[in-house]
Amino acid sequence: MAVAFPRLAKTDPITEARVLVERLFKAELDLSTERQAKGEALARAEAQAGTDILQIHLAGQGDRATVVSLVAALRGEIGVLDKAIEAARRQRLAAIPQVWRAEADAKRAEAHKLHEEADTRQGKTERLLRELADFEGCAYAPEGPAAHSRPVASLGGAPAVVIVPTPRTELLRQQAQSLEREAVQLEAKRPVTSGYVRAESRQEALGSLASRPDGAKASPNACGGLPGRWRGPRARDSQPALRASSQLPAARRARGRRADMAGRRARPRQKPRARAG
Repeated sequence: MAVAFPRLAKTDPITEARVLVERLFKAELDLSTERQAKGEALARAEAQAGTDILQIHLAGQGDRATVVSLVAALRGEIGVLDKAIEAARRQRLAAIPQVWRAEADAKRAEAHKLHEEADTRQGKTERLLRELADFEGCAYAPEGPAAHSRPVASLGGAPAVVIVPTPRTELLRQQAQSLEREAVQLEAKRPVTSGYVRAESRQEALGSLASRPDGAKASPNACGGLPGRWRGPRARDSQPALRASSQLPAARRARGRRADMAGRRARPRQKPRARAG
């Protein structure tokens, strides 16, 4: 079942799409934080439950059901939170491309206006050129590039810069074509669902992800994945890292280790230097 959000005030499609992604991300982040707290509470409850069950067993009396129900309730709540996090992430990943499609539509609309303006200018230009040709008795066209004032590089001289005059109408068409290419690139984008960011703490890492929840910008590498597992610092790693939802496949890790070992074997050993007697 899809999450039902209150209807947003009437805004432009890009803002509306971005707001939806940000709200889904916030819901995912809040649920993830709550899930972490419940996990810590479950660990404490399980540790205490062992002691309580042992005391009840030794005493030969007591209510085991109360102890067990507390642990079971926490486990059930964690399971429901996991499902809610998955649903929020799934809907957010589906909503991210809507942002790019809205941006692509805006670029195409702008390109359409430029094409229309260019068509209008072209009609006026052709009419003026016909009048000028009738007046002068010969055809007119845009001025070509100026002749080189020095030898070109292919003939052994210094490179020459050639400035070709371009009609404003043609520049408008070029701008429109550039916008259309950008629209195609936006529609071809896909959210990144793997990778990691480096930070000093889990809160800092999640904050950096929260600054780009739609995956549309570079930092942190357009991450569309769940702000998931905090990994503490390793002995070889001075910076702790927050890994995203999917890890590198085992085959890629194995290839990386083999390549690293092969590189070490390939390094030439330094010969000891002889000291002068």
